[in-house]
Amino acid sequence: MYSSLQKIDIAAKSPEGPVYVQTDHRTREEVEAEPELSTLFALARLLIAKAHATKQNEADASVVYASISEEPIPLLAEVVAAAGAKLSSGSEKARALAPVAATPNGLLDKAFRALATRCAQRTGSTDPAIALAAIEAETLADVPDLEDDEIVYWTRVLELSALTGEVVRAKHGGTWETLPDLQLSDVPFAFKLGGGELLLPTNRAGRFMEDGPEESMFHMIDSAGESRDRENLPVLPSLRTRAEAEAQQIVFRELLKKDYGEGLPVIAYGTDSPTQFGLMKQQPDQDLEALHAKALANLATQEVAVQEIDAGNTVLLVVTNSFFATEKLLDRAFMRSLQKRLKSEMLAVTVPRRGLMFVVDGAAGDPRRSMAVLATLTAKESGTSRKISSAILIVQDGEVVGRVQLEGDASAPEAPPTKRPGFFRRLFGGGKSSA
Repeated sequence: MYSSLQKIDIAAKSPEGPVYVQTDHRTREEVEAEPELSTLFALARLLIAKAHATKQNEADASVVYASISEEPIPLLAEVVAAAGAKLSSGSEKARALAPVAATPNGLLDKAFRALATRCAQRTGSTDPAIALAAIEAETLADVPDLEDDEIVYWTRVLELSALTGEVVRAKHGGTWETLPDLQLSDVPFAFKLGGGELLLPTNRAGRFMEDGPEESMFHMIDSAGESRDRENLPVLPSLRTRAEAEAQQIVFRELLKKDYGEGLPVIAYGTDSPTQFGLMKQQPDQDLEALHAKALANLATQEVAVQEIDAGNTVLLVVTNSFFATEKLLDRAFMRSLQKRLKSEMLAVTVPRRGLMFVVDGAAGDPRRSMAVLATLTAKESGTSRKISSAILIVQDGEVVGRVQLEGDASAPEAPPTKRPGFFRRLFGGGKSSA
């Protein structure tokens, strides 16, 4: 499929080295009917294959774009040549192409500009911001599904990104550039502002289609350019998955020092503004303890809403109404107040996604029922791009001290026995660890 942006169609070995092939079964007429998308799809797929070869340390690898057209299609030939790949047309063998003046970045920026113009014309507007609002509304009315129709899905991702780029360009300048580090984005494209700040509109577009208006492209537009003023913004903690923290090379520390298995969130840090939370990158000689203390002090000033729900004879506290609702898990005074509210010495807590925290009495008369309620709600709420963790955490005296080990949970290693008798000895992790 010519629009598969997350895979390589064929991987093979040859006497000359590894070969990665991306296929395109469209006719010349079909390719040239959508020149902007054809360029973007082809360029993305070639760069993904080349990045994979680099990651595998395969300096001798070849990347081939295979078109069913018996005659080379000029548009594709230019993209393939600019990307330093080989072209196969119809039954001919893959061959290297003569160098071209075009560069991947030049083709990328030109294609995104043209795609934005085409999208604006479709909406009947010459203003990219108005066109973007219309495309967002169109998207929400019938959200494309990646599994059902990846062509429609990735087309919409690129359309939203193209219009976002033009709105940002008008305010701050900038240009589209290829992205060599695929850990940052599924699509190897980024928009670089005139001041050097890097935006990833394709990431935002994917989240918008998954999570709706709260991930609108306009939030990215509003926050563009703020990185230059971030030194004066407050630092706050942010619970993230370990995979995200490591992939983006952001500064983080462990939630628990002891090994409680996979799936636990880590504590990252960022600067907060009214329109954007900017994660901080790892820096040499960073004073992590001082950063953590500053972040917790700022967290204490964040207000959240706590709703009490009767969930099947289990009192459930739902913490919401703030971007930092999940991070209040790290606010010792706040967590102590929840213990007092539930009249419990132990809380069971989950942070399924950003902006949401569930809390129950971890030492209730029937804790197994409470844990089941918590696990069920957490599973339902953690299936979005804003997912943090499905782990059930234990809080005592306002601090996270371990995780629940339910039967069949292989990700949480069994902890050494504690003084807690019976059920709790089997259920909960070991002693207290500092966060």
